[in-house]
Formats: sequence, structure tokens, C-alpha cells
Amino acid sequence: MGGVSHAFWDTLTALSCPGGKMLHNATMAKSIRISDDLYDMAATEAVLMHRSLAQQIEHWAAIGQAVEASGDLPKIRSVVVAHMRARDHERVRRGRASADQFSFIPKSMVRKAKVVFPKDAFAEYDR
Repeated sequence: MGGVSHAFWDTLTALSCPGGKMLHNATMAKSIRISDDLYDMAATEAVLMHRSLAQQIEHWAAIGQAVEASGDLPKIRSVVVAHMRARDHERVRRGRASADQFSFIPKSMVRKAKVVFPKDAFAEYDR
């Protein structure tokens, strides 16, 4: 704004509104720090959805607000877990993490494991 105070713009906005009252807050872009993972996910989704990066993040924020406002705790947990999985998948896809880092059972234990089925496990298929 080149040295012009926020008060000046607030006054100008108020004067330009009927009755001198602000009908809405004039919003200005703000810079925030977000993780590289969120940035990359939003950039990818923004291209697919034909939105700008800022529009995509605002869209996700609006959805998040709506979900939280619903008060449906199981739904909120489900959404959070889905987001965590998507973020982890994106990190693996971009080479920032290894898929092994997200395994519940260590690879060494999986390799040593022996799968044993009960004798009647496939009985219904033998008919």
C-alpha cells in the first residue's frame, strides 16, 4: 500500500458503503508458513481442480471448518486420519520418505513371518 495506513483504507471502505457502515471486512492477502507437504498437495490438487493455490487452501480450510463445526467426532477423526494418509502417500511419492517408515510391522518381522491357515479355512471353496 506504499505507506498508506490501514486506518486510511478502513475509512475509505467505510465511506464508500451505504450509511458509512462497513458491510464486510476488506480482506487483504496474508503470508503464512505451511509445510512443504501441504504446499505440494495443495499445488497438485489446485491444478486438478482448476483453482489457484490460494483458492485450494481456502477451499480445504472451509471444509475443515465445516467438519469441525458439525461436532461429529467420529467423522472428524476419520477425516484427520484420511488427511494423514494422503500426506504420507504424497511424501513417499515425492521421495521425501520411505514407505517402510509408515509400516506398522517392521519389514524384518514380515520377512520372518510364516502364514499358516487352518485346515478348514478354504473348505467352503472345495464344494
